Amino acid sequence: MRARPAGWDVMFRRVRRRPGGHPALVGALMLVSLAPAVACAAQNTAHASSAPSAASGADGALSLSRIRAFAEAGALDLALASIAHGQPDYAQHPQAWLGWERLKFRLLQRASRWQDVADAASSLPATLPANDRRIFETDGARAWLRLHRGSEARKLLLGLLWSGAASPPAASVRIWRRLLIEAYLEDNLTDDARLALLEYQSDYPIEDARERDVFARVWLRVGEPRYALRLLKADAHKGNWLYLLASLRAGDRPAAAVERDAAHAAGAKGAAPADAARLWGVVTTAALQRRNWPVAVSALERFLALAPELPLNPLLPYDGDTLWQTYRRLGEQLGNRHQLLLGDDSAWETAAKRAGAAHHAVQARAYNAMLALTGQAPAGRMTGYRWLLTALLAEPGGTTLVDRLFLTAPKTFPHLSALPVPVRLVLANDAVDRHDLPLAARLMVGVDHVPSGENPFDWTLRVARVLILGGKPKQGVAQLQTLIDDSKTLDKTQADRLMQVLFNLQSLKLDQQAVVLFQAMLPHLSDVQLKREVLYWEGDSYKAMGKDREAARRYLDSAMLAGAAQGYDQWGQTARYNAAQALAKAGMDGDARRILGDLLARTQSPERVTFLKQKLAELAHSHVSIGDAAVTGARPR
Repeated sequence: MRARPAGWDVMFRRVRRRPGGHPALVGALMLVSLAPAVACAAQNTAHASSAPSAASGADGALSLSRIRAFAEAGALDLALASIAHGQPDYAQHPQAWLGWERLKFRLLQRASRWQDVADAASSLPATLPANDRRIFETDGARAWLRLHRGSEARKLLLGLLWSGAASPPAASVRIWRRLLIEAYLEDNLTDDARLALLEYQSDYPIEDARERDVFARVWLRVGEPRYALRLLKADAHKGNWLYLLASLRAGDRPAAAVERDAAHAAGAKGAAPADAARLWGVVTTAALQRRNWPVAVSALERFLALAPELPLNPLLPYDGDTLWQTYRRLGEQLGNRHQLLLGDDSAWETAAKRAGAAHHAVQARAYNAMLALTGQAPAGRMTGYRWLLTALLAEPGGTTLVDRLFLTAPKTFPHLSALPVPVRLVLANDAVDRHDLPLAARLMVGVDHVPSGENPFDWTLRVARVLILGGKPKQGVAQLQTLIDDSKTLDKTQADRLMQVLFNLQSLKLDQQAVVLFQAMLPHLSDVQLKREVLYWEGDSYKAMGKDREAARRYLDSAMLAGAAQGYDQWGQTARYNAAQALAKAGMDGDARRILGDLLARTQSPERVTFLKQKLAELAHSHVSIGDAAVTGARPR
């Protein structure tokens, strides 16, 4: 985001083009007065006066209260870095160190940095009191379980249980024994888990709902669903995914009833995404048991789109491979019904089109998946992938669903190079958007040529964007330069899309590269307004580089290119104001005054007259830049 001048430019700060449209101007463009700015200033002053005092940290010293404030503001990494920098030495200040260490553990857990929690628990001072050590090592055991490292968790827990030190609190022993059962399960030591659970239940009454939930999962994992169902009776309701799953596994209720109830609960208004994911997982389990492939496909798609992580838990072990296998089951069922032969690509394409036209979306996706997996010709397989991708991306949570369909399917796609190139580009775009640049880079290896059936301009533009945002701007700029050079003309849609990628360069402060490409675009444009926009954004890049005279030239070129009749339209007035701003920064106050005076002579709005007079007065009396006060302008994406 680039800072923009207050006042006049506020009126026009949203003039960046939106794809396929004209410059989008603020609704009340000509009605902005100085009053809102004054109100904002007053409001900011009021906010500042009511903010908590920062005196404790005004000298730069770090304190626990200040670090807690960082964390409450959402800056967990900053808070943890502050602890690493400022934590007292244990040998000299053991009590102070302990307070900081407790806060560190809490923040690491809030940030889900489980490896760091486990590492911290294994590197405690040797002389730390036993009670404090037990607390930190218990957190370490929980962290190992989060990391699915059962053996490391067991090592910690057994050490806590059999350390031979002073008798620990009974409540702690109970927690360790419960965690130990979970640690056995992490490594599929089901006999050990069953024995430990039986001993636990003989020693402690299980009255807490959370504990019942944990042990019901254990009984399901070890193949004893009736014990699980017995524990869950107290929490039985149709929205409890674990109860529904136990009912299904124990044969207590028909699979069709479980499928229906779980689907109803998953689709209920207000269901949290993680809860809905688990319920769709139960629907999947019931549908697969019944070989109800259409319902299984639909449920799996929702499960993959909603699950906060994969694998969600061992009781619902579904991933991209599961969905591919289920697509294939449904596709084979449909193909047999309609007597379609594997390898007859045109017949499968026709069937997919017919199902889509009849609004049988799940069937259409199954046909396309079969075409992608079993097509005879590369073109047919690519058609299947393309149509399947298009359909899934249009679904709620489609981006996550597509990522998981292809990236959590090691049996279908053993390595990234096995993914079709168009799919890899879609996944790379998604990886860039969620800032997973290493994955984006791996996905782009070997993406060198435009696949058949793809639009060369669109394909190259997408590749260039991924390269630029994925940490390879030099290669991305080269792609864009070749794209422009190879285009005889650029129409409005192409120019719009190309400029959006150039805005990415500007956001990365690669303004010199953006200038070169803006200049390369100009000869390929026939539309005057598009040329004005390119000149304006080129001026923005010069402005960002501190080349104010060049910026002023481009802004004035943008204003005047439309000719005398249109040179003072809204776009032209905005460009002239920005030129005056740049000229003032370049020390050419006389030119700035003349341009502002020209704008003043042509305006009828009392508010704008007042604003321009104020800016002229600033230039005359204090020689300050007319852009010293800045507001933030957002670029349309």
